[in-house]
Amino acid sequence: MRLNLHCHPLSWVTGVDEFWVSYSWEQGDSLCIKYVLKGSLDNLNVPSRVEPERADGLWKNTCFELFLRKSAEDGYCEFNFSPSGRWSAYQFSGHREGMTNLFLPKRPEIVLESSDVHITLDVTHYLPDSWRENILIAAFSAVIADKSGAKSYWALSHPPGKPDFHHKDGFAHQLKAADSI
Repeated sequence: MRLNLHCHPLSWVTGVDEFWVSYSWEQGDSLCIKYVLKGSLDNLNVPSRVEPERADGLWKNTCFELFLRKSAEDGYCEFNFSPSGRWSAYQFSGHREGMTNLFLPKRPEIVLESSDVHITLDVTHYLPDSWRENILIAAFSAVIADKSGAKSYWALSHPPGKPDFHHKDGFAHQLKAADSI
């Protein structure tokens, strides 16, 4: 399934013609996500590849994101995937409240393919068991930075006002539980 990401109307963007995400469950064990960005992208700031490890502050540069919540709960998780191979995972009890690091059974696998006209980020993401067994509401998003430091904010859906990927209105897509595949 292909889901188009849209630029927030208050954020600056240059050279991006198309941005979409797709996903699938692999053997009910992992969520495979593909982010595809197309256009004249030679002005984007794409972090260089480094040793893959958990890191904070990835959203300060080009970063691909996933927010998930169980359908009947206020709490949610945030996952950040950097083209550098670094990643982060957080759990929140409510809107930007009670943030803690989220334990993952295995680190995400992040593969970048890029040129001046496209970026493809493939992520194989291993969710905790309790998350794989539920119907999940997803907010796919991204921060895209250019070489001047300007950022644009991309999501399936944006709430009114300034960019806020944590807002409940951004959770716009229902994933089937992995165990039902």
